[in-house]
Amino acid sequence: MNLVWGVRILFEIQDKLDPFQFGGIRGSSTTMALIDMIHKWHTAIHAKDSIQIVFLDYSKAFDLVDHSTLIKKFQKLSLSEVPLYWLCGFLACRRQRVKLGNEISEWLVMKGAMPQGSWLGPLCFIVYIHDMPTIKEIFTHKYIDDTTLTEVVKKNVKTQMNTALENIEKWSAVNQMKINAKKTKHMTIHFKRKPLEIDPVQVNNTVIETVKNFKILGVWVSSNLKWDCHHQKIISKLSQRLYLLKQLKRSGLGTDDLIVYYKSVLRSIAEYACQVWHSGLTKAQTTSLEHQQERALRIILPDKDYESALQETGLEKLVDRREAACKKLFRQMESTIHRLHKLMPERKNHRYETSHANQRKVTTPLNNRYKTDFVINGLLKFQ
Repeated sequence: MNLVWGVRILFEIQDKLDPFQFGGIRGSSTTMALIDMIHKWHTAIHAKDSIQIVFLDYSKAFDLVDHSTLIKKFQKLSLSEVPLYWLCGFLACRRQRVKLGNEISEWLVMKGAMPQGSWLGPLCFIVYIHDMPTIKEIFTHKYIDDTTLTEVVKKNVKTQMNTALENIEKWSAVNQMKINAKKTKHMTIHFKRKPLEIDPVQVNNTVIETVKNFKILGVWVSSNLKWDCHHQKIISKLSQRLYLLKQLKRSGLGTDDLIVYYKSVLRSIAEYACQVWHSGLTKAQTTSLEHQQERALRIILPDKDYESALQETGLEKLVDRREAACKKLFRQMESTIHRLHKLMPERKNHRYETSHANQRKVTTPLNNRYKTDFVINGLLKFQ
């Protein structure tokens, strides 16, 4: 029932939601949010500008949602009366209690917060932060409660990041939200010889920490726009799970079940959001990732070499699967209704039909770093 009403509510208001909200929206994903975000970084750096980024963190974000404020926000989005009344009933007089062993606490009536595990939870939260203030000079990317602010830092132009954060702090206070200054992080991307001179970034009168690596939406991004940190994290996770695969093999689990385990528990890690970082891997990193699958197949089929094991199990090489995933997403972006179609440059105008007719314009990459961007790499390889 919650899902049915949630779909109806989303259908009515989805065209009015923040265009930079990628979470809880049909046809969107963490991968798309990351591609859009990182493409802006690459584009600015290629234009010989610098970047500063703030990764906002809210303390207990879902627990601080005020129900009356939320209903008012749905009204502003012109949600019709029937789903609005149903939503009021869904949120009103919710109770919870804690059971520990045979001990049970008293019932507590909830005046705020979103029900955990409910499909409506994320939807209500994105409506709650829909009207977060923005500044024209700063790009805002949201994925449910993950908010990233990106500012292009130009020479002799005063930065606006602290002004943006002050506005968000005031909005947060009005909406009973609280920014966690300790978990909020700052990153700069700067490749010029002269050090980047910008004002310290502050939240709640606290200077936030500047980091070189940060995990956003499950992917580690770095200030040098390389994927060394993310690659190391993947290898570390795969190594831990290979041990579990080995234990399952020793316990007598069948080959088919081991392959299912590998696909769901190991390969899913090696391929998560791979379109974002695949084109930026070095040859050594590509080989290292492939070696993890080779190790897994050596456990499952110890008497087979890698090529034979691939053939017998019907698996493909990881590099081939990542390449196919990149090509598939790039082709999907050709559609005008795709979420990332706006990143595609205009097509060339040719008077005559040639091999290059109807291709999209590609800015000539000035360095290899720009070529690793998903959009630019796709234009160079797949069109």
